[in-house]
Amino acid sequence: ERLKAQVLVEQKEKQALRELDHLKTTFFSSITHEFRTPLTLIQGPADELLEKTNDPQAKLLIGLIKSNSHRLLKLINQLLDLARLDAGEMRLKLHDTNLTSFFRPRISQFTSLADSRRIDFAWKLQEVLPTAVVDEEKLETIVTNLISNALKFTPEKGNVNVSVTWENGMLQLEVADTGRGIPPDKLKHIFDRFYQVEPSDSTHSEGTGIGLALVKEYVEVMKGKIQVESAQGKGTRFVVMVPAPVSSMQSAPDTVTADKKVEYPQSENGHPEDAQLPLLLLTEDNEDIRSFIKVRLGQRFRYLEARHGKEGLELAIEHIPDLILSDLMMPEMDGMEFCARIKRDKRTDHIPFIMLTAKAAEESKLEGLQTGADDYVVKPFNKAELLAKVENLITLRKNLQSHIKNNVLAQSTPLQATSAEEQFIVKAKGYVENNMSSETLSVESLAAEMALSREQCYRKIVALTGLSPSAFIRRLRLQKAAQLLSARWGTVSDVAYEVGMDNLSYFSKAFKEEFGKLPSEI
Repeated sequence: ERLKAQVLVEQKEKQALRELDHLKTTFFSSITHEFRTPLTLIQGPADELLEKTNDPQAKLLIGLIKSNSHRLLKLINQLLDLARLDAGEMRLKLHDTNLTSFFRPRISQFTSLADSRRIDFAWKLQEVLPTAVVDEEKLETIVTNLISNALKFTPEKGNVNVSVTWENGMLQLEVADTGRGIPPDKLKHIFDRFYQVEPSDSTHSEGTGIGLALVKEYVEVMKGKIQVESAQGKGTRFVVMVPAPVSSMQSAPDTVTADKKVEYPQSENGHPEDAQLPLLLLTEDNEDIRSFIKVRLGQRFRYLEARHGKEGLELAIEHIPDLILSDLMMPEMDGMEFCARIKRDKRTDHIPFIMLTAKAAEESKLEGLQTGADDYVVKPFNKAELLAKVENLITLRKNLQSHIKNNVLAQSTPLQATSAEEQFIVKAKGYVENNMSSETLSVESLAAEMALSREQCYRKIVALTGLSPSAFIRRLRLQKAAQLLSARWGTVSDVAYEVGMDNLSYFSKAFKEEFGKLPSEI
């Protein structure tokens, strides 16, 4: 009786899940019909504008509108297909298709995406593939869903391999990756509609949960089968087999082998020629958003780009940008941790930080500001607002430079530093003043004293004072010399030697450049 009751409960739960799934599908299919009209009115004008404009920035923006509206339309069509499958109205649309010509462009289109994610992407087509009778639309959905999923869940420097073979009227597609893998208890659910494997701590979930469900149902409609093998931490392998009988219009075999191995190129950041422009670090996992921000902010800045906080932190320490714009939700390291680590590190704690996020709640803003972020911008953001906040923070940084240069460096008496930036400069200044007459004083020894590499010391001092470390040391020497000369401490030669400047002609020239008069005129 207990077993009967348990079975009855399980049957009711399954029925409830089926009904819920049906309600979801019905709901989405109803509203997606209404989405198609406005999408058409977005895509049509976008196409016309793209044809009429010659402005590169306008073309990029319109291209973003078009590509993302097309992506949305594809999602809508997938939901409508699920509804048709439920109603039993899905029919195959068979065509004579040259399989080599079909697969080559549809697989190779993922090359640039793999490059941008630093993934080794290799694909291979059987040397001879026939012209076969297949449903091109459904086969394309299967191919693109499986490859995009593999790339999405494969980490940097991982591998994705795709192969296509044909034998005795059966077409086989294999997609294997070295991604995070799927837990054994989740594997049986991956083809369920709206099901998504819960993300690990270092990743975030993307998608709708209908891609793999649609793949499985298309394979079944095509009278084929799909298999999946996965091991956590090692990767996943999908194998699809569908009937593909040779066409009665069989053409000569295409003997061209499409064997492609993509090597990830060295990363490079294009900068305008003017190296004096402020350097912005854009840390955002969505490439389209990064491109959009660069177009919005324009040629006023140079740009570095990172896809998550971990990569952003490395770039920030290496390059010491003038400002960081970071998304909140990112894989590997989110914006909160990224900001906190930037502000805790004395190499980067002076860099202004703007948080970009879709979370508009006051609690989220407060949390972001409490980590040390200097400002907060909510998506979708206004161009004028974002530009104003960026320029305001850079102006504040320049004002700080001016304050440090004209006040902190000019102080002859110990200064009570009120900020981390001032404390850094006061410490550096104290080291230089205490070692002026020493032969060991150099940019290298200053960097060692500040526990920084030579490059980090250079970038940090330039960021805070506008002076290179050598110019920083020289200014302090000249200021000390001016004080000694004013106090009649000794001759010009004595003063020059005291502040560590042995070359008298160079000392006189530098002194005049700094104060507008020769040492002998003080």
